[in-house]
Amino acid sequence: MRKIIFLGLLSALLLLSGCGKSGGSIASTEQPADMVTLYYIDMEEMTLEETLYHISDPTATLQSVEDITKQLFTNTEWNERFTLPLPEFMTYHSFEMGEGNTLNLYMDISYQDDMKWLEVLSKAAIVKSLCQLPYVENVAFVMNDLAQQEPEGQHIETYSAEDFVVSSADGGYVQNGEIRLYFANEEGSALKEYSKLVEITNNISLEQLVIDSMLTGPLREGYITTLPEGTLLNKISVKDGTAYVNFNEAFAGAAGDIRSELTVYSVVNSLCELPTINRVQILINGEKQETYRETVDISNALERNLDLIEQEAQE
Repeated sequence: MRKIIFLGLLSALLLLSGCGKSGGSIASTEQPADMVTLYYIDMEEMTLEETLYHISDPTATLQSVEDITKQLFTNTEWNERFTLPLPEFMTYHSFEMGEGNTLNLYMDISYQDDMKWLEVLSKAAIVKSLCQLPYVENVAFVMNDLAQQEPEGQHIETYSAEDFVVSSADGGYVQNGEIRLYFANEEGSALKEYSKLVEITNNISLEQLVIDSMLTGPLREGYITTLPEGTLLNKISVKDGTAYVNFNEAFAGAAGDIRSELTVYSVVNSLCELPTINRVQILINGEKQETYRETVDISNALERNLDLIEQEAQE
């Protein structure tokens, strides 16, 4: 089953609050064709640093890719000034050129919530470095998730150089991305997929963004909110692939004519779209409940339920 990919196959934007301590950008100035700007992570792991690098033949794409990846992933010449853009939870294996001038990087990753920002910085450095080559327009990260006990296959995230720009804003790093939610259809008979663009920062977790968006409700016609009026999020956390969602007592009420199982699985299915979450444990005021409104068993963590999702009509 697919997982939601941020800044993936749809274009999105990462704003980098400054790039290099000097405040300027090497890549923004004219430079010879055989020079590229390599991007590393600063020692405080807060922003990107730049250094110029000479490549022997910029038209020899495969050799140039191999050269740049070697510099980014293994060269410790700069280790007193920069950090290599390959943190310990990411392992690089190989590359190949794919379709449409897309460079595929094959990697292992172990998703860690507290390292999300470092992951974003790493991908920004890699993409900005490699997309300077004339035949590389996009970089696709083809990743095996080692954190999952039962991996669901590879996750693919595709980026272009335009997905990473410099901002002079002082508000820190901002990533625009897409999350996938599930609300009820107009008839209230099934769940219906709902995509939403959100602004992601290093101050709020992805799982909280999902629940906050569900509490806000759908902003387009054709959907009905599934959460009872007055529902608030007390706390949400993730451990070992399980999200623990703690709602207030209003969650135990009715959401109009929406069936109880739609309410429960709108939460479960929406959170399980995130790559770090496989199961959801629902709590009310910090306590486990045997059932939700006496109809749905929520005594244990729940996995996604595909049977409740409205299927698109086939022509």
